[in-house]
Amino acid sequence: MICAPSNAAVDNALERIINDGFSQMDGTNYSPDVIRVVSGDAIISSSAQALSTDKRVKDLINMTTSDWRAWYSRQYHTVSISEAQLKEKMNESVNIRDVSHISSILQLYETRDRALGDLARLERMRPLHDDSTEHGSNVQLLKQISEDLSLSFIDEAEIVCCTLTSISNRHMLTTTRPFKTIIVDEACQANEVATLIPLVTCHAHCVLVGDPKQLPATVKSKYASDAAFDRSLFERLVASGMKVNVLTTQYRMHPQIRMFPSLTFYSNVLKDASKLEECRCLPSHAHWPFRPYMIFDVVHGIEEQASTFSRYNKAEAVFLIDLLTKYSSWLSTDRIRSVVILSGYREQCTLIEQLLETVDNDVISSVVVRTVDAFQGQEADVVIFSCVRTCVDDIGFLADTRRLNVALTRARFSLWIICKCEAVCKFRFWKNLVDDAKERGCYSDALNVAS
Repeated sequence: MICAPSNAAVDNALERIINDGFSQMDGTNYSPDVIRVVSGDAIISSSAQALSTDKRVKDLINMTTSDWRAWYSRQYHTVSISEAQLKEKMNESVNIRDVSHISSILQLYETRDRALGDLARLERMRPLHDDSTEHGSNVQLLKQISEDLSLSFIDEAEIVCCTLTSISNRHMLTTTRPFKTIIVDEACQANEVATLIPLVTCHAHCVLVGDPKQLPATVKSKYASDAAFDRSLFERLVASGMKVNVLTTQYRMHPQIRMFPSLTFYSNVLKDASKLEECRCLPSHAHWPFRPYMIFDVVHGIEEQASTFSRYNKAEAVFLIDLLTKYSSWLSTDRIRSVVILSGYREQCTLIEQLLETVDNDVISSVVVRTVDAFQGQEADVVIFSCVRTCVDDIGFLADTRRLNVALTRARFSLWIICKCEAVCKFRFWKNLVDDAKERGCYSDALNVAS
């Protein structure tokens, strides 16, 4: 089982499995049977929706009788053929260390078992296609069959993906096969109580994957937070002395982006994967000001407060659109697949979205705008971070270094930070950030580049 606190984090892991698959002993790619369990009306990605229990059950229930009979016959034939081929393979005299032979046998078992699973589900649906059964108005029958089908998909799947809380779904708790391994992704974003939920379904191993230097669990109550309710099980175990396997090789960020976060948050132990710099270089990086890492100083920016009490900064938003417009001519050359704008403030995101709608440029209109919290666990080719705050006495969100760590580590190729340096540099973290950028030649006065 692979689970995480949020649907976005679950879908992110699921899409990697779908796109990359796994390697078998003979080096060939293997795509496991994956199921996505969704709770209620949760919003999930289209690729995750296609693998959800709800979608699969709905497709079966809506099947016509002729289709049901055709599929039943086809799967019955598949089982028969697979059984015959397995018998032949098992009778062959080959070296027991022949990897290709073993792999072909395993593949036949896989094909047969999946067909047997389909046959069992089709048999369970027989009452819906039996002319002698009055099922049209039998809501209870339809509900029971749907629940049985859902459970069968979960039982049969090799990997089940879900959020921590959706594990309380009774189909998950009544599955006939206990999970041998549970992987909790973004484990530091979940409080202890939520992380304990999947443990009731596991009889062997639990792996917690997370970064205690990034976002904690979301707890709005100050009293609860003061009582350490936002502490994750990951952090508790680390504090108790449990050994942690620290992954020091990073595969995402251009080395120029990696430098400051590694030095500031990870004691400068992060290393780049082999040939990462070569893979992360873009043609635009050789042209000012589109370097892999830049800080743009919007010296005339002024923060304002909306009626929602969220903050926005018109000057930063306008500059950001100007910067994107200039960069749009490079998008096709750079072969960029994703550009994301991040901000700590929902009102700033709304303002930027409104400005993007006024731009007559199809490329720019596809840019995604998100809050930092909503983008935790995800990544993009180009990330532009709008800081918003300009008050020298209070920079709000920008004082939260764990959230800043998230914002600074989402980009693969380019990270551009837009802020009012005079204001933010009153705080040590930001002074170090800006001084580092200036020393590396990654700083620019925004008035000189926005046109």
